[in-house]
Amino acid sequence: MPARCALHPIAATDDPAVAAIIRSVMPEFWASGPGFAMVDPEVDRMSQAYAAARSAYFVVERGGWGSPRICCCDVSKMATGFGFRACYLATLNHMAVARRLYARNGFAPLEGPLGNTGHYGCNAWYLRALS
Repeated sequence: MPARCALHPIAATDDPAVAAIIRSVMPEFWASGPGFAMVDPEVDRMSQAYAAARSAYFVVERGGWGSPRICCCDVSKMATGFGFRACYLATLNHMAVARRLYARNGFAPLEGPLGNTGHYGCNAWYLRALS
């Protein structure tokens, strides 16, 4: 029987594992170095970065932190319950599978970035209205 997933709000004890996942996965997609999330100082303390009102970062565990089947789900600024009207994301053009996923889920491509997230290494941006 497959391991069940557990979902919980990020805690300080999750910070090292979350940072390790972010920093190990992003280079696989040629998203390392300045301009990408993995070099943001907040990556080392995600529990603090998402402790503000109207923010959330949930950790999804499957089989415990030692399992190779771990993923993190960043749902910050997406919840309509927080009063947001849209969800914005930035990615890379060469991440075709991700871009198809976004398109299938109602995200529309944008001509350029919205605001200054510090992720200037990204070259594809999307927006989805929330109802």
